[in-house]
Amino acid sequence: MEVDSDVAKLEIHEFASARGCTYLLPAKHFQVGIKCGQGFNADSAIRTAKSKLGVTDKEIYALKEGILAALQSGPLGASDFKSALGNLYQNFGEAGKKVGQTSNVSLGLLALQAEAKIRRIPSDGRLDGQSYSYRLFENAPIVDDSFPQAQAFKELAALFWQWCGFASMAHFQWFSGLGVKAAQAAAEHLGLVGLEDTALLGLPSTFDEYCCFQLPEEPVFRLVSGLDSLFLLRRDLSLHLDATEQGLDVLSQGKLSNLGALNDLSTHAIADRGRIVGLWEYDFDGREIVWVSFVGKPPALLAEIDRVQAFIQNELSDARSFSLDSPKSRQPSLARLRELSKSASGDLR
Repeated sequence: MEVDSDVAKLEIHEFASARGCTYLLPAKHFQVGIKCGQGFNADSAIRTAKSKLGVTDKEIYALKEGILAALQSGPLGASDFKSALGNLYQNFGEAGKKVGQTSNVSLGLLALQAEAKIRRIPSDGRLDGQSYSYRLFENAPIVDDSFPQAQAFKELAALFWQWCGFASMAHFQWFSGLGVKAAQAAAEHLGLVGLEDTALLGLPSTFDEYCCFQLPEEPVFRLVSGLDSLFLLRRDLSLHLDATEQGLDVLSQGKLSNLGALNDLSTHAIADRGRIVGLWEYDFDGREIVWVSFVGKPPALLAEIDRVQAFIQNELSDARSFSLDSPKSRQPSLARLRELSKSASGDLR
């Protein structure tokens, strides 16, 4: 696939970025993405190791140097570092298990990724795999103190509102992981314009586009991931739902919850011109999309479902909602969607 080829050529890559979460970034955003991720995962793990496990700065420095030396000969899988590090390797035993750190290897790997000295790569070349190795980051972007983090967050704010169109300052605070004052400082240079009677803000150019925009008269159905940026960048599903759908009970984290009360989708979504008009999952065993529509079954929607189903069957083999999703763990969600789909379409509108 094209995306796998782009990963191999380092035109795109996954990094711990905004608020420490993993994002797939294009090469032109590597620097900003990595810099905005500093201070989250690696720093948190090191603080825990120091306070709970007695790890010292000297030990962490030696560990990082040992990992870099071990990678000089080529990529290594996570399990290879135990022998490669020799005496530098530490197993934290039961104390480590209690804080989620079985050994010191993850500390060094997280820290070096945050410093853009190494990068994690999928062992089979596919981003949807669960096996990784690590290698030195050749021609890495500069992410030391010569590139201030405040500048990185200013660039992130500009990108965020370019991606979102309209979003509130609270939305940006969540996405960036910044506090109120820091988020406002990062965005103050943008000249954001408020959307009347809402807390939503947009770039002046976006506001001009919005004023000239004419909504298509015919539906534009798209089956998108629950992690699509249409939802993920704001975590505010109420913006995309009609009032009648907000009270729909869906399965989330093993229990029924109102769809409109959720921050994140627990399934994939059917979208139409920015609105959520249905939900879907892929049944791996049945090799079919299981779905429910809030707008009936118009031919254009059925055609789109057939198109995406064929794409999954022929190109992907499966469509996961998140990294730990599996055909087995998906069964309750599939059952709930089937239950909803049996309801009369009128009951869901």
